[in-house]
Amino acid sequence: MQKSLVPANQHDGRSTGPRPLLQSILRGARLKCPACGAGAIFHRYLKVSDDCPHCGEALHHQRADDAPPYFTIVIVGHVVVGLVLAVEMAYRPPLWLHAALWLPLTVILALRGPGAGQRRPGGPAMGPPDARLRS
Repeated sequence: MQKSLVPANQHDGRSTGPRPLLQSILRGARLKCPACGAGAIFHRYLKVSDDCPHCGEALHHQRADDAPPYFTIVIVGHVVVGLVLAVEMAYRPPLWLHAALWLPLTVILALRGPGAGQRRPGGPAMGPPDARLRS
């Protein structure tokens, strides 16, 4: 007889038992499922998984709205603007060199945010928006 992956304290994909708050916060800070600590929260860049791939905990109700992109823009903006100003004051390069240097750096930093390397098991890493519906 095979053991079920769904914990006994779950009903319809949601935990029903008590869960230590600090432990859940620490698991979330590591980008892991707050229920089991093993599954990934994100399946794409800044996109929360519908369910935990490990324990089946429903995560779709955890709406972040505009907070993740906002924090990404603020952090990347502070890093890049600080570097741009430092280089400008120290070396005074021409504008074309600024554009050639800072535009790619901004894109690279923005793509290295939370969940950038994670994807849903069995799903496409990249592809057309409806690719998830076909798999």
